[in-house]
Amino acid sequence: MECLQNEWPLWARGRSWRKACMACRNALDGWCSAKAARRRFIKAAKHAHLMPGYHATVSPVWGWPACKTGNTAQIAQ
Repeated sequence: MECLQNEWPLWARGRSWRKACMACRNALDGWCSAKAARRRFIKAAKHAHLMPGYHATVSPVWGWPACKTGNTAQIAQ
C-alpha cells in the first residue's frame, strides 16, 4: 500500500492502479488473499511499465521519463 500511495507515478494512476489499491486494502482487511492482491499489483506495475526488465525510455501514456526522478540519463544506459 505504501508503494501504491506514495511512490507510484501520478501519470500511472489509472484503473489498474485503483484496482491494485482496492485489492491490497482488501487483503490487509482479510477480505481477499495476498496472492490476489499481488497479482493486481503486478498487473498495475506492468500496465504502467514499472516492472524490472522493461526497457522503455519514456512513458507510453504521456511521453514522460519512465523513472520517478525524471533522470533520463539513467534510463538511456
